[in-house]
Amino acid sequence: MKRNHLPLLLLLAVLAACGPKAAPPAEVKAESAGDAMRNDNAAIAARLAEQKGATDAAFEKQQAQNEKTQLVDSLAAAGKRWMDVVNEAQKTGRGDVDAVIKKMEGVKAEVEAMPVNECTGKARAAMSTAMASTIDAYRQFRGETGAASDTSKDKIAQAGVQYGEFERMLPGCR
Repeated sequence: MKRNHLPLLLLLAVLAACGPKAAPPAEVKAESAGDAMRNDNAAIAARLAEQKGATDAAFEKQQAQNEKTQLVDSLAAAGKRWMDVVNEAQKTGRGDVDAVIKKMEGVKAEVEAMPVNECTGKARAAMSTAMASTIDAYRQFRGETGAASDTSKDKIAQAGVQYGEFERMLPGCR
């Protein structure tokens, strides 16, 4: 007996036609080695630029802080020198006060020549005003006879208040 394979073949053909169809192969764009290297280099350069920007910003911030600290420290050191001269003046007799006044004028000129920012500029102005009042008081004291007048004492007291303002302002400038 001979079998007829034709119906079986037809059935297989129908099943094959009805089954899931394979998707056409996706087009894969091949990247050349040169393109890949350029893309990698561009990505690396972008990351390096970003890191450099962050580093530069941190450096500039630290630099600004260092400058503020230096301005404050310079004024504080000048304030200490000023107080040393004032203490010397308090121990100096009327006849010898000229030398102390010259020292005061020297410290005042030094302070007024110092670089400042907005905050330390205000503190320096208070300090300079206190210095001017103190120098005026000692000039007046130099010309008086006998006990110091109320005017020179008042100027010294006023200078102390002004100097206290400087001392209150300066730490806030850090």
